[in-house]
Amino acid sequence: MRVCVLGAGIQGVLCALELAERGHDIVICDALEDAIMAASLHNEGKIHLGYVYAKDTSDRTSRLMARGASQFSRLLDRWWPEPEIEATASEPFDYLVLPESLETADWLSARYRQMDTGISACLASSGASYLSRRSIRPVERLNQREFETRYNTDTVAAAFRTGERAIDLTRMAAALRSALAVHPRIERRWNTRIEAVSESDTGSFSVRTEGEAPEGSFDAVVNALWSDRLRIDHGMGIHVRRPFLFRQKVAVRMALPEASGFDLSATMVIGPFGDFVSLPSGETYLSWYPSACLRHTQDIAPPPDWANTGDGMQDDVVEACVAELGRRINGIDGIRKRARSTRAVPGVIFSWGDSDIDDTESELHQRHDVGINAYRPGYYSIDTGKLTLAPIFAAELAERIGSK
Repeated sequence: MRVCVLGAGIQGVLCALELAERGHDIVICDALEDAIMAASLHNEGKIHLGYVYAKDTSDRTSRLMARGASQFSRLLDRWWPEPEIEATASEPFDYLVLPESLETADWLSARYRQMDTGISACLASSGASYLSRRSIRPVERLNQREFETRYNTDTVAAAFRTGERAIDLTRMAAALRSALAVHPRIERRWNTRIEAVSESDTGSFSVRTEGEAPEGSFDAVVNALWSDRLRIDHGMGIHVRRPFLFRQKVAVRMALPEASGFDLSATMVIGPFGDFVSLPSGETYLSWYPSACLRHTQDIAPPPDWANTGDGMQDDVVEACVAELGRRINGIDGIRKRARSTRAVPGVIFSWGDSDIDDTESELHQRHDVGINAYRPGYYSIDTGKLTLAPIFAAELAERIGSK
């Protein structure tokens, strides 16, 4: 088959590689100058086990995240070896409960015990591991001494140690770009914005790109776009029947000296708070949601400038993120002075629902209703949901389409 993959984030790249490995001829298109340049590169890099979705008491989200996490490094191993993935990983995340969190520490403690049972069962299944580990530690509350050493007890009510870790997305991107470049069945088309997809009477597909005539004779199209996925689906007559939300959020990236000794990673739960991630390379990720989330829209696609990956963001976003995290995490106050470089990079978040994360009933508190939508034969639209899930969805797509 000849397949056109729209979008070269992690989802599109893995779909292209999985299908090419099965003997199909792939054309992959993206509006940027290379693969994995936007949302897949500029997020916290956490390989989720589901703990951040504790309010989904059905456990559908945690089960899905655990399934994705348990296969993540195994499925990537062909293009980025598991030992290399493991070597880039952060220390385990602490989950911080703030006085203004939507749930109490006691409530979260009980939920984490429930979630641990399902997550452990997933990791115990055949062939599963979490970043090369066959098991993870159960979530446990930090003892008072460690809690006081790491966190400001005036602004943090409690802290839990989880088994979740983040990976180095810069190194992931480099490995997957190299795999694309050398594969003989994959044709890369960068700086190519998709305008529309159409289907002929014979069932083949044409893809029209900006400034170019439509190119036809594709046996299948995989819509793995992120901010433009709904717009392309809409052009195919596939209309959204549920509320959704695009948000523009800024990621602050700092490069610390490799031997800085600051190896803490933390997520503040549950509410509109933030994350701090420190990788062995010295790369760090910072975000404080109230300062870093700039705009919302429920239009079918956000404005193109939302996905701008340039470095021209104003210093006040960086300063606000550093200051707010510094009020809660000990030792962050002086971190910017030690950084070799600092970047504030805007990007797009897509999620279902029409209210923000400070709403206890918001759909943002679950992420299970995602995956592959086969709206018609040969046309696939993938709602990745989270980085964690991209490998399993790519493998599932390849199984559906089959080998040559």
